[in-house]
Amino acid sequence: MNYTIAIFPEFNEMDKINSIRKKYDPLYNWLKPHIALVYYFKEKPTTEKINKIIGRFPSFKIKLNKINTSSKGNLIFLEVTKGQKKIIEIKNALYKGLGLKWDKDFSYKPHMTIANLRTKEGEQNALKEIKNKNLNFSCKIDSFYVLEISEDLKRIQSKRKFNLS
Repeated sequence: MNYTIAIFPEFNEMDKINSIRKKYDPLYNWLKPHIALVYYFKEKPTTEKINKIIGRFPSFKIKLNKINTSSKGNLIFLEVTKGQKKIIEIKNALYKGLGLKWDKDFSYKPHMTIANLRTKEGEQNALKEIKNKNLNFSCKIDSFYVLEISEDLKRIQSKRKFNLS
């Protein structure tokens, strides 16, 4: 199995994000809007280990309101503009506590992917449309999930919720 850890924010106007994702993100039906904390890894983490790692982290507020694009791919995302330091602290604690290695060539910026396009032209067209929308979201983060994902990366087998203190 594969595992990943993510935050699933709950915003008042989630329908705005979902309408964009439905049109531009092939993962729309598979995975709810999220902020990835730990990317795919193989060893199943125990509940005790996760709770020990996150026990010192209180809930916090986030804001996402900056539209950006990836440098390598055809992704459009909402950047976390408030709460990013807390998210990075939690991510770093999880990687260290789970004994995982972070790819130093990959700069982590907390974000929520809202579009995944096949072409640069498609990205530019979608970007124009998305920038015309008023995307400004805030919420309190008090939990995250460990997802168990099938070997072919096409099904979420299970989700375990972990609460921040």
